[in-house]
Amino acid sequence: MQETTQLIKLTNCQVLRGHQLIIDDLWIRNGSIIDAEVLFWQACRGQASWQPVQVLDCKGLILVPGYIDSQINGAFGVDFSRSNLSPSDLDRVASQLVQHGVTSFCPTVISCSRDVYQEILSLFEPRWSCGHKASILGAHLEGPFINNAKYGAHPKNVLRDLKRGIVSLEECYGPLEDVARFVKVITLAPELEGALDCIELLQSRLPETVISLGHSLADLNTSSAAVSRGASMITHLFNAMVPFHHRDPGIVGLLGVAHRQEAQAGGAPRLFYGLIADGIHTHPASIRIAYATHPKGCVLVTDAMQAMGLPTNSEGLLRLGDVDIQVENGNTAKVSGTDVLAGSIARLDECVRIFRQASGSSLVRAVECASLHVAQMLKLDHIIGKLEPGFRADLILVDSQLQVHATIIAGQLAWLHPETRLDWTVSLDTVR
Repeated sequence: MQETTQLIKLTNCQVLRGHQLIIDDLWIRNGSIIDAEVLFWQACRGQASWQPVQVLDCKGLILVPGYIDSQINGAFGVDFSRSNLSPSDLDRVASQLVQHGVTSFCPTVISCSRDVYQEILSLFEPRWSCGHKASILGAHLEGPFINNAKYGAHPKNVLRDLKRGIVSLEECYGPLEDVARFVKVITLAPELEGALDCIELLQSRLPETVISLGHSLADLNTSSAAVSRGASMITHLFNAMVPFHHRDPGIVGLLGVAHRQEAQAGGAPRLFYGLIADGIHTHPASIRIAYATHPKGCVLVTDAMQAMGLPTNSEGLLRLGDVDIQVENGNTAKVSGTDVLAGSIARLDECVRIFRQASGSSLVRAVECASLHVAQMLKLDHIIGKLEPGFRADLILVDSQLQVHATIIAGQLAWLHPETRLDWTVSLDTVR
């Protein structure tokens, strides 16, 4: 992060803080949010300057934490599961996601061969951005340890088992030391032989890595056992799993269990679930049921693939890993020749707006499902996800309809909507 003692002040705005919108200013120094009261007393003692070198008049817009996409398979023509993926490909996506309010993300790799993992995993090492593009938080490895009856758009020929537990995992991904360095989330099916012991050992040895349950036929007992062993996330709820049944609700039933545990324990939830609120993958009624049951665990994801962000005249055959994808009507991606949905091509800001309407939630709660909850799930809620002193100044300016007007990363303007007129009293170049 670029060091500077120059102060930045954002004024004439509503700030999301403490689960509510308050009228306040927001101060930034060295890429982090600072406490204005502490700064004032430091200035009184001659220990700091109270004079900002840059003031942004937000014109009454709303300041909220930047969005975090923890499941995105690709975008803007880039496929994260491609063996010849390059650093410039990642930079291209990171620099363009900011226009959708995304300030950090987990590049997601679907089931691949061992050789592909060995070739590309090091590209996903977490790195915080200095302000011009979204930060990379580590890879989300979605497979290949999934049920071969729920593989969805994943290439079936590369799926693997976990019969030898950690040994099976290391043979695929590489040594656990590398997994710890490059990987933030692992999605697996808990019913696979050896999976429960593998989850427990992973959480013991890699406590910062999130284990998510998905692409699975697991019943509720097996799913609950996986959570007790250390799993803390459900990958794209309702999709690629056993449908809800009143006698055995499967993985979906974890929402009811988690809600009860949360009510008893209080605080942050132990279990989170991803929702693809793109208007296609999850019916509005399903969104309402999930959110009403376990609101604090809701994490909005795009599950976007490489067609996201491409112009509508690019519809046709695309590649997702080793699978041909057909994009139809500009908003639906299917495995070519089938009716199997391959992934979303919706933007995260669009998903937040769809979710707000479908769930009936407030603006604040909808935003938290794409920011605070994601940071909590990723175990990064001491760094991002809030607009509190000490947190990274990753934030976006939105209006009451949740349209993104500007994205700021580490205190630097990363993107400004071309039709938005904001008053910067000092040139951005002065601050950089």
